[in-house]
Amino acid sequence: MAKVIWEEEARERELSILEYGRKNFGVHASKKLYEKFKRAETNLMGNPLIGMREVYLANRSHDYRSLFVPEYFKLVYYYDEMYDTVFISDVWDTRREPVVQAFRLS
Repeated sequence: MAKVIWEEEARERELSILEYGRKNFGVHASKKLYEKFKRAETNLMGNPLIGMREVYLANRSHDYRSLFVPEYFKLVYYYDEMYDTVFISDVWDTRREPVVQAFRLS
């Protein structure tokens, strides 16, 4: 099983999304979303290449992929096969313009 590491910015974004959900939709809704993030993380541990390649990030040094987290988010990550580690780089709101993402990740 692969190890999963959340990069700092991705973790901060996840926490911000969960806090926004708690404030605007309640604790129960935020907890359900947190469970969806954890389920996606578990899926990545068992199959790190499950996500689709991110075409907007194809020119980067890593092979970025993304895994959809229902309803509106996806985890953007890359897999380091040598260390059997998934690095989650971003949590992306799928309602946003995808081109913006390509400029944010390095």
